[in-house]
Amino acid sequence: MGTVLVLLLLLSLVGLAVGLISPKLLSKLIRGHDLTRKQVGTYFGIAILVFFIAIGVTGSRKEASSGASQQPATDEPGLTTQASTPVPVPLPQTTADKLWVAYDAIKQNRDGIAIDYSEATKAVTLSKTSPTFYDEKSLVKGAVFVFVWYGSQVFKIDGVNELEVEFKTDFTDTYGNKKTDDAVVIFMSKEEFLKYNWKNLEYQPVLNQLRAGGSAYIHPAIQKSITEKDIHLQPEPK
Repeated sequence: MGTVLVLLLLLSLVGLAVGLISPKLLSKLIRGHDLTRKQVGTYFGIAILVFFIAIGVTGSRKEASSGASQQPATDEPGLTTQASTPVPVPLPQTTADKLWVAYDAIKQNRDGIAIDYSEATKAVTLSKTSPTFYDEKSLVKGAVFVFVWYGSQVFKIDGVNELEVEFKTDFTDTYGNKKTDDAVVIFMSKEEFLKYNWKNLEYQPVLNQLRAGGSAYIHPAIQKSITEKDIHLQPEPK
């Protein structure tokens, strides 16, 4: 369609030129009509204007059709497309995050728990504070349980070379004054800890191993109420 309109426009321009130069020549081509230059200008001027407008309209429709055909296939009538939401990239875990994950792995609640890490010494200190406890034996066994099985997790973390577990509770002196103090403190380096097969020591007394490989302090008020054989290693949590 556009090509036909262009040809008609060109013919109109030629006819206008011929008619303005020689109206008689154009009259011979169009038999039965004697045209003046004014009539030639009017007829062909209108024709040229109409063809210009027609060509413009046809070109606009073609561009609109071309733009529509280039849209993605999903842009069908009745469908709405949305830009995909970028998936957030999780931040890498810090050492503090890893220490808490290791604690959660032994299936203990976090009540009264604090975990500190020293970058300078590569040491982890886990502290549990509880004003009361069931009895002296359960207090010490709980500290041993946390030390061994938390240690089994925490020494897998790069940059951890030492572990200390502190269980604190309230003590009353002879004057009736209460004071929160260390009830049990167990310490060992990674090198010494990994020498032991703790799995094979389940249900066995382990205070001697803890003291041989590091240190195991028990408050005198607690120590007098227990014996070494009372403190056996509870099994690893599943």
